[in-house]
Amino acid sequence: MSLTIEKKKERYKVIASSATIVEAAKRLGLSQPVLARWARKNNAKPTIKTAKTRQRMNLYRRGWTDTEIAKTEGCHTETIRVWRAHRSLPRNEKRKAVPVAVDRQKNPEPRVIPELVKGFFQFLLRVKRKCPDRQIDVLVAAKIYREGLS
Repeated sequence: MSLTIEKKKERYKVIASSATIVEAAKRLGLSQPVLARWARKNNAKPTIKTAKTRQRMNLYRRGWTDTEIAKTEGCHTETIRVWRAHRSLPRNEKRKAVPVAVDRQKNPEPRVIPELVKGFFQFLLRVKRKCPDRQIDVLVAAKIYREGLS
């Protein structure tokens, strides 16, 4: 069975405007295996990446681990591992804490980011314990915390 030129153009157009072959098959009213076979033979590929794929790729390129990406995406770590393996991407190693630029005259010892974050959250907890019925404005609390460091 040979397709007409119009049908072929329609398939190319729908596949190109879809995120996946599954989505294109639903839009065309075809089964996924039939459309996937046709797409392979005719070198037709979906061109739109989903927002989720773009976000995962951005986080991966920044050096985030599978666990960190999974927490951000709200899925299991294995999901990210399979996603990464499907794209032949190597695993990102766990990142080490990066020292913050420090003025040596004010602070003789450099602090690292995790220590600052831990200190800030401890500060927020102390404030919340003192005023349990009030909401905390995090930006104001960060400003007060920064002033306390200098």
